[in-house]
Amino acid sequence: MNSRFYDILSLVGALLIVIVIAFVMNPAIVSEDTSEKGDLTKKLPSSSEDLFLSDETYVSSGYSSSESFKNNDMWMLASRISGAMDYYEPVTRDFALRLIPEEHSGDFSIAQACDLWDNAKKDWTYEYDSYGIWDVSPASRTINTGFVGDQNDFSVFVASLIKSTGGQSRIKLANTPQAGEHAYAELYLGNNEDFNKKIINSTAFSDFKSKYSGIFAKDPYGFNIFKYKYVNIESGGTSLLAQYPLNHILNEPEKYSSMCYEYPKMIEYILINQDMNEIDFQIMYLKFRYGGYTNPYVSEYSDVSTLRDISYSSELEKNNDKSFWLKLDWFGSYPGDSYYNDLNYATVFYSDSSWNNIRFSSLSG
Repeated sequence: MNSRFYDILSLVGALLIVIVIAFVMNPAIVSEDTSEKGDLTKKLPSSSEDLFLSDETYVSSGYSSSESFKNNDMWMLASRISGAMDYYEPVTRDFALRLIPEEHSGDFSIAQACDLWDNAKKDWTYEYDSYGIWDVSPASRTINTGFVGDQNDFSVFVASLIKSTGGQSRIKLANTPQAGEHAYAELYLGNNEDFNKKIINSTAFSDFKSKYSGIFAKDPYGFNIFKYKYVNIESGGTSLLAQYPLNHILNEPEKYSSMCYEYPKMIEYILINQDMNEIDFQIMYLKFRYGGYTNPYVSEYSDVSTLRDISYSSELEKNNDKSFWLKLDWFGSYPGDSYYNDLNYATVFYSDSSWNNIRFSSLSG
């Protein structure tokens, strides 16, 4: 069974729970007409009490600072968000695939996530919605109605595009000192295993360097070898004729080679820092893609300082593993742009209608 089946099954179960709770607490609710958008206020929490988690983390409401979520309200919101993340719909998946250029085809990657975010951001028309996170448009509907909505609609739309192409994404309802509660999509970057996995295969690099020692005599890192797709070098009695030589020393060339060759200067950074892991590589790719490099094939590069830091976060999972997530905020200028500074607690929502209150560590690269 695929992930779509489990998501739908979980959503149906969650909706049944919400209906039972709503009927028990207010049997009259079943007779109310909720077909109009304005009637959503009938389902909003009206209490002004604050919600505190078991670890005394304060969470303000998703509708206004004076309201709080009860469990049934949170289930209702989680179900709404899950239903809007219709990544499994053909219209959503087909649209997402059209946004990915041929050079980034294949298994899901950070490059594809950037393609999706770039196109969604470029075509989006912002329209304020007073109902906020409680009234999110399904991704398929957003496509059919012309990419109009607020930051909540944009978040669900981007998360759905990512999931439809094989990535993992969720919605985070975070708190900021500047703007109160604020929703955005997050892209899953990896876990501890990915953090400990190196981009360069050090053994393969040593063997390659030993085999062509004459060429490496004046170029110890192999800049003039690995950053070009085709090389024909003869030096120190050693000759090398190769296509995509970098592939010989990457741990997963099918995953990283095309992204590296997009920005040959980035290859130099990787060769110097051969301990670079998969999480750091994705952050580095973002810096090169959005950092203002006008022509990566010549030696004059613009300064990477034109880019603000890449904002991402880590959190400890129940199994003591650590996961890493990239911020995809409508208000940002690029994936990972930190327009607001988040406080380190939030509620996250997933496509299977599950939700969780979390603490997280804000990181930057």
